[in-house]
Amino acid sequence: MHTITYKLIIILILVIVTDMGYAQSFDDIFNASYSNFIEIDNSNSESAIKSNRMNVSKFYMAGPPIALKHLRIIYNAEHKWYQNNFKSRNAESPLFSDNIHDIRLTTIFNYKVNSQLAINYVNFSTIKTDFKNFNFSNAYKSINALSIGFHVNGEDNLRFGLGAAYSKEMGDAMIVPVGFLYFKNNKWLIDLMYPRLNVFYKPFAKIEIGFIVNYDIGAFDVDFNDKAIANMDIKPAYQTMTNLTFTPQISYYIKKHFNIYARLGFNIMSEQALTDKHFNEIEKSVYNAVKISPTIGIGISIKIPH
Repeated sequence: MHTITYKLIIILILVIVTDMGYAQSFDDIFNASYSNFIEIDNSNSESAIKSNRMNVSKFYMAGPPIALKHLRIIYNAEHKWYQNNFKSRNAESPLFSDNIHDIRLTTIFNYKVNSQLAINYVNFSTIKTDFKNFNFSNAYKSINALSIGFHVNGEDNLRFGLGAAYSKEMGDAMIVPVGFLYFKNNKWLIDLMYPRLNVFYKPFAKIEIGFIVNYDIGAFDVDFNDKAIANMDIKPAYQTMTNLTFTPQISYYIKKHFNIYARLGFNIMSEQALTDKHFNEIEKSVYNAVKISPTIGIGISIKIPH
């Protein structure tokens, strides 16, 4: 099994959303944020590729749920724009694209069997590309998942679920188990979909504090310079990216369902690499940040009124 395939197994576990369908930030209608990863350095990496920053801009929006008796259709879209700066730290510009985009559309079919049991089918579709010489067949990825959600004592505020996800995103067809846990009361919010974890506590009506552990991974279709890759024995087909972050966050609620927030955390793992068309990493083409680096971010969100 290829190295990148092991990483895909982790991201598949992320795909199952809770049976209420709040995939982005629990119950957001709209979320926009900007994050800066500071002084990323990989001077000990064999590839000697360096980057001094990565900025991530994110926009998320959810549409109104469609209710058909016991069936609800929930959908949302998200756009992440990753900007790197490789050129200022390298004698020769590496093949990595400085600007890559991840556009995601999630559609959830939630069928409530009774007050304690729900069945969910999820389609998670993405376009991962730098939009140069765009190739839809290479940029489009799709994951499908099926889960059973259990509402403890019939309550939406305490639920857990198990299921399976299917994907051919990295070539080989894979079926992996997935699961989630969700708990919410007037003070606490715990949302676990391993390895993504969100824990928040609201000590006051307008203040919320907590932390997020998040894992991002993807294979992006980018336009490689023909002259630059002409002498390479193995021609690159994809640029892959992996980021693991831990970010404490504080939110201030301007109104009941509208808040602004700030994050200050750590980028625990950051890697970009080139792979062939079979998703095998190409030797000495890996950018790997060996130092834990700080990250800061700001954002706004609008919540769904309950």
